[in-house]
Amino acid sequence: VCFGSGVANATRSQWERIEVDVGDTSFIAVAVHPLDPARMLAATSRTVYESTDGGRTWGERFRVPGTAAVSGLAVARAQPVILVATDRGLYGSFDGGGRWSRVFRGRDEEEAQCTVVAFHPLQGGTVLLGTRGGVFLSADYGKRWKPASLPRAARRVVHVAFHAEDPARVLLGTDERLFTGN
Repeated sequence: VCFGSGVANATRSQWERIEVDVGDTSFIAVAVHPLDPARMLAATSRTVYESTDGGRTWGERFRVPGTAAVSGLAVARAQPVILVATDRGLYGSFDGGGRWSRVFRGRDEEEAQCTVVAFHPLQGGTVLLGTRGGVFLSADYGKRWKPASLPRAARRVVHVAFHAEDPARVLLGTDERLFTGN
């Protein structure tokens, strides 16, 4: 978790619990809309909830189908796009959460196990998707995907991050190692 410039003050900051009045509160992922901080998303293993008033009230936005389980979510900066990574593919809404569809299935079981999804901080429509079978890139907000060229040892991705000073540099965390590349 990164708190930006507030990291230095984390020891003397005040924390308060956000009450989320929903059945399951075992949260897997959270996201705040980059341009509208009052709009927040929180995901349990089966459901994505949304607040548009800074966390005071919450409503169900999306329930993953079948036995899929959520592993991550991302919100686009300038478009009404929400992406939800699951162990059965990637689901997306291109209208702010009204309609949902599976936008990535993977070619095999490992690729279908999506672990993390992230929008590039500077390149609006660029998205990285980490799976147990590698990394995939999209240049159109997640509508079409292509595999990234990676060493075999870098394919079981569990986390991705963009370097703060050089966003063209990506850091990948796997089960056993850390990799960086462009």
